[in-house]
Amino acid sequence: MKVKGGMNFKGHRVLHLRDLTPDHVDHLERELLRHKPTVLLINSGGGDILLGHRLCAAISNHRKVIAIVTGVCSSMALPVLLSCSERYVLRGARFHLHSVSCKKKIKYLDFERKRRAARKRRMWLAQQKAFENSIAQKTSLSPKKVRRYCRRRKALSAKKALACGIIDAICGLVLSI
Repeated sequence: MKVKGGMNFKGHRVLHLRDLTPDHVDHLERELLRHKPTVLLINSGGGDILLGHRLCAAISNHRKVIAIVTGVCSSMALPVLLSCSERYVLRGARFHLHSVSCKKKIKYLDFERKRRAARKRRMWLAQQKAFENSIAQKTSLSPKKVRRYCRRRKALSAKKALACGIIDAICGLVLSI
């Protein structure tokens, strides 16, 4: 695989990250165990937070995973991207941050405003803080700024993602595999 403009990935295993579903994450984990080094093409709207953490752990245990965002990198796909050893993006790709949510369409940050100290509320807020901290640790963003982006459902361009330290470089040309 070669990115026109000088980046050569010949001999690398190419995997595609779509939505984080159980079957897809199982497949990616199996493939990561078999082939090194790996190029992960990301065009994902995210998915389940626990599946995302599982995939992040598998990538972290891998020697070298190079990520290339080809379209959108949203929600839980962002921590997956950040767990890769090298991170690139094609021009026009977008990054979306939002607060962690559950299947009932309740945003975890909505609970922050309520006075009740229910067990679920504490758990959800802890997951949101863990999400914010995981992004902040690997970028130049503070947890407070990540939280602000999540509340606003902030979309970032490739240039802004580069400035924030989310990616290493922008590839201006097209992929050829």
